[in-house]
Amino acid sequence: AMSVMTRLQTHIKCARLFLEDDDAVNAEAHLNRASALLPHDDGAGGATAAADPESLLHFRTCYARVLDSKRKFLEAAMKYYELSKMKVGMHGAFDVKEEECLQALQLAMACAVLAPAGPPRLKLLAMLYKDERTRALPFFDILESLYMERLLKKHSVDMFAQTLKPHQLAVTSDGSTVLQRAVTEHNILAASKIYINISFKELGTILGVPPAKAEESASRMIYEERLAGSIDQTDHVLDFSSIAPGLRAAADSSKLSAATTAAAAESEAAAGADAEPAAAADPMKQWDAQNAAVCRAVDTCCDAILAKHPELAEKVGGSLTGEDIMRLG
Repeated sequence: AMSVMTRLQTHIKCARLFLEDDDAVNAEAHLNRASALLPHDDGAGGATAAADPESLLHFRTCYARVLDSKRKFLEAAMKYYELSKMKVGMHGAFDVKEEECLQALQLAMACAVLAPAGPPRLKLLAMLYKDERTRALPFFDILESLYMERLLKKHSVDMFAQTLKPHQLAVTSDGSTVLQRAVTEHNILAASKIYINISFKELGTILGVPPAKAEESASRMIYEERLAGSIDQTDHVLDFSSIAPGLRAAADSSKLSAATTAAAAESEAAAGADAEPAAAADPMKQWDAQNAAVCRAVDTCCDAILAKHPELAEKVGGSLTGEDIMRLG
């Protein structure tokens, strides 16, 4: 019978060979089997036999490549970055060279570019940007633009695309490539730092996509809470300003009564002098929020009146007179 170490090395070698053949499915299957043979707590306070450093290194490399192949770019970038920070020198019988660490770092940068735009990627970009080694690597200008949330230029993106692997240029369900989607989403975030609101026609011009495509990308990012804003579908405008908590809650009709009370209290607080610096800086937003709160408060009052005086239900809708209201008072 084969020893645990031999089986571990065999599964890792199989995974490496499948990856060389661009077969991430079978490679992942062998890595899953290998993971069960890696050192772990045996449940009795002890531990299984330790794997040799070379096998662990090959396992971690294969795992990062599988995540990359499955287009889990954020996780793959983290694994590549961990590999790039390995100490140069001998790890068992395996010699880790500085060039290999830099190669892992470059792969981490590529996956970071392809990862979905949002706060998790921004944290990863911060780590890469602050790593002094990235400044000597190709396409550092793209990493810098991503971290600084600047618009990416088409010629830089086209040059970067030439260095990517086939699976990193795969076409997604909406007809765009992985890179095109990542660049579009990033440029929407970058535009949010420049504009308060923008029409989808103008946004599409900036992104180099049709207006409908720009709206689809923005709505997906807002839904996934990767972009703060709202869409005016009547005027086809994207508003990049963040939505007040009271107004966001009021959008949920199942919580209308509670949302009305919260929004009214929030609006009253915002009306105080210098109570909310952000609202004071944008009086139109404050005005809209107060109007919305008043409308919801009136609606709540009407519901209360109709609940107590159902005979007036037929008069609601434009025929409720001042005399009726005075009689109720």
